Amino acid sequence: MTPASVANQVFQLSRLALAAHDGDIAVLEMYMDESGTHDGSPTIVVAGYLGRPEAWRDWTEKWTAALGSTKVYHAVDAQNLTGEFEGWTSAEVGELVKKLLPITAGAEIAATAVAMDLRVFETAMKGRDDLKKLFGTPYIACLQWAMQAILNMAANVRNSEAIAFIHENNNFHTQAYECFSWIKENTNRGDNVISLTFGGKKEYVPLQAADILAYESNKRLRKLDAPERRPWAALKANTFVANYGPDNMDYLVETLEKIKNGQFDEITRGTGWNRSWTSR
Repeated sequence: MTPASVANQVFQLSRLALAAHDGDIAVLEMYMDESGTHDGSPTIVVAGYLGRPEAWRDWTEKWTAALGSTKVYHAVDAQNLTGEFEGWTSAEVGELVKKLLPITAGAEIAATAVAMDLRVFETAMKGRDDLKKLFGTPYIACLQWAMQAILNMAANVRNSEAIAFIHENNNFHTQAYECFSWIKENTNRGDNVISLTFGGKKEYVPLQAADILAYESNKRLRKLDAPERRPWAALKANTFVANYGPDNMDYLVETLEKIKNGQFDEITRGTGWNRSWTSR
C-alpha cells in the first residue's frame, strides 16, 4: 500500500472507533500504549497522543513514507535489534529514528504520559492490603488518569466533541473496559461521546507514535537524574507528564485513606487525584 492509502485506512478506522456514520466522524483521537507491565519493571507508563483525524492522516502518510520497507516500528525491537530490526545495526536504526521523530514532534498533536514508580509504590503499600485492594492495579490507575486528563481538559474549556481512545493490544482488555465504563458513567463532566478500542500497530499506525512515547517515558521516568536520551528530548516539548514517585506517593496514600474512610467519594477519584501529579 502507498503512504496515502495507509493514511486513508487509518482515517476510515477512526470512523469505526465511534461507530461513525455519514460524515459524523471521531473529532478527537487519542492513540495510547503502555510500557512496564511486564514483571520486574520498576516503572509503569501509559502514554498517548491526541489529535484530529486530519492531523493523523497527514502524520500517517509522512510516517509510512519514512518507514520505507519497514512495516511497523516497535521501540523495544528497534532498541534490541530484534523482530523487523534483526540484522540491522544500531547506526541504521538511529538513522531511521532521525527521520521518524521530527514527524511526530512537528505534528499538530498533543501528548500525555502518566507514570508510577512501582518501587516507591510497593514500599508505600507494604502491609496495606486494604489500600492496595481499593486502589486496584497500577496499570489501570495510570490508564484511568491518562483518559481522565483528556476529559478534564476538554471539560475545562467546554469542549464537548467526541473522543476516541485507541489503545495498543495487550492482556488487560477486561480491566481496561471496566475502567473506561466507570469513567464514562461517573467522571465525563463534559458529557463527551467517548469510546475505547483496542488494536494493533499495523492497522492503527499512530499507535507506533504512542509506542515510542511510552517507551521513552518509561526510560526517562525510571531515572530522572540521568541525562536525557535524545529521543525523549525530541519528543518532550509538547508532552504533559504526570508521575507518582518519591515526591508525592504520600499524597496518593493519604487520598486512598480518605476514600476508604468515606472522606472522598469514588467520583472524586476522577478529578481530585490530579492535584498530586508533578510535571517533569
